[in-house]
Amino acid sequence: IHDFKRNTCRLVILGETHGDQVAHLLEHRVFQSLSDSRPCILSMEMFETDRQLPLDEYLHGIIPETSMLRDCNVWGNYKKDYRPTVELAKSLGMPVIAANAPSRYVSIVNSLGQEALEKLPEKALELLPPLPIK
Repeated sequence: IHDFKRNTCRLVILGETHGDQVAHLLEHRVFQSLSDSRPCILSMEMFETDRQLPLDEYLHGIIPETSMLRDCNVWGNYKKDYRPTVELAKSLGMPVIAANAPSRYVSIVNSLGQEALEKLPEKALELLPPLPIK
């Protein structure tokens, strides 16, 4: 973890099993170590891209946490596993990016295939990575 404090580290990607508390603790410590030495951006699969606005409103103190939790439809283990890292980012004024595709579009791909996304309105496509997804 101490190696992350070097200025040569520009991007860190951590994967996890969502219910693995040890992995969440490690992620928190890595983010904490990075944020001790430089501004960071936290990108989280926990949040779907169409929930960025309520997440930002919470991070900027506009809405209470209870509203953000409801509006962002967070996972059941949010408070235990993800909240400490979000709160650290909030306390440091660092952005948190909602990185997951909206579940309704994931469902479309699962049932109709990726090609079905091409029929979505332009506004919907803004919530997804560029198509085609390879």
